[in-house]
Amino acid sequence: FRIRPQAWQIEAGYMTEMFGIRPFGAFNYSETAGLLGTFPKRRILGTVGSYLSDNIRVAAEYANDQDYTKRQLGTGRDADLYTLRLTYEW
Repeated sequence: FRIRPQAWQIEAGYMTEMFGIRPFGAFNYSETAGLLGTFPKRRILGTVGSYLSDNIRVAAEYANDQDYTKRQLGTGRDADLYTLRLTYEW
C-alpha cells in the first residue's frame, strides 16, 4: 500500500505606486491529491491592498476552498473565507 500525496500552487502578484500610495494585488490557485483531511482539494485566493507607510499595510483577502468529494471520503462542500488584515512589519 503506497500513498503518494501531491500538491501544487501558482501565484501572480503586482505592486505599483500611484498618487503616493503603493497598492498591490495577488491571485493564487492550488490543488492537492491524496491529502484528504489535511488540505482542500482546490483553493482559489485573491488579495488586494495597499501600503499605508513603509512598514504598515492593509489588505482584503477572499479564499474559496473546495473539499474532496464524498466519493473520495471528503465532505463535498465549499468554504468561503473573507479576511481584512492590518500588518505592521519591522
